[in-house]
Amino acid sequence: MPDLLPRAQADAIADAVAGTRLLRRSRFDLKRRLSVSIAGLLVIVLGLSVTVVLRNSAQSVQGEVEAVMRLAGKLVDQNIATAAARGDEAGWNALLDVLDGSRHLCVQRENATMPANCPAPMPAEVPRWFSRTVAPPAIELRREFTTREGRVLEAVIRADAADEVLEAWSEARPLLTSIALIGFLINAIVVVTVWFFLRPVDAIRQAIARMSRGELQPQFPRAATPELAGIIDGLVDLGTRLRQAREDKHRLLRRNLELQESERGAIARELHDELGQGLAIIDANVSLLQQSLAADASLQAPSQQTLLLIRDSV
Repeated sequence: MPDLLPRAQADAIADAVAGTRLLRRSRFDLKRRLSVSIAGLLVIVLGLSVTVVLRNSAQSVQGEVEAVMRLAGKLVDQNIATAAARGDEAGWNALLDVLDGSRHLCVQRENATMPANCPAPMPAEVPRWFSRTVAPPAIELRREFTTREGRVLEAVIRADAADEVLEAWSEARPLLTSIALIGFLINAIVVVTVWFFLRPVDAIRQAIARMSRGELQPQFPRAATPELAGIIDGLVDLGTRLRQAREDKHRLLRRNLELQESERGAIARELHDELGQGLAIIDANVSLLQQSLAADASLQAPSQQTLLLIRDSV
């Protein structure tokens, strides 16, 4: 009996069962894979955003410090040119006092030991990772002033970026916090959305497993997306076609059995009606021949013996 299940439908349900087994063997299902992939992509985007914020902060701090150092260099050079002509040591010291009092500068004078707070340490509220990322490299200016007595005074002016880094941290902290909160909310929304819309996948997988065990029309869940709705409609149609094919197969099997029984009856009738009647006619003819030969004594013995053998054979 040929297989009545269409090959395309058989291949389709075989592929569906194979996919179900593959998902069962996999460590992560589709929902977890999508959630992890989207979370990883979101981490990359957030990392780039944080990098941009830190880069802008570093550029802002460095630009401010360099601008202050350029201004300090111009003031010192102008004061040296003016004070040197008058030999005004007091004016030179007054300028250094002004520069030393600036929140972005600190001054070391006359080969003295650099003060411990020059440059000033980073404020405690600034995270170490932020200060290491944003703080510019050390910048310093060395200038000499010759007094009226010919004595050379040396001054080292260094950039003090602690206050500027603190200001950059105050501006960047809300941005970084917002980025972290937005990233968390987006990831939560994406995970909830993925799990909600792909929730029917597990039910579809279980339905396919039941179809592989012979339940061709299991209960399917309601689809939340057009793609899943198309898959469910295809599986329902496949189950209907497979059920129809199985019913056709059973119907043909019953028809085949009925034809076999009918053929057996026809053969039995033919044997009984035709072959049986023919044998009866032969037997009757032999009996008549025996009676005809009974009057002839010379042929009686051998002929009767032959006719008996014929009747026995019939």
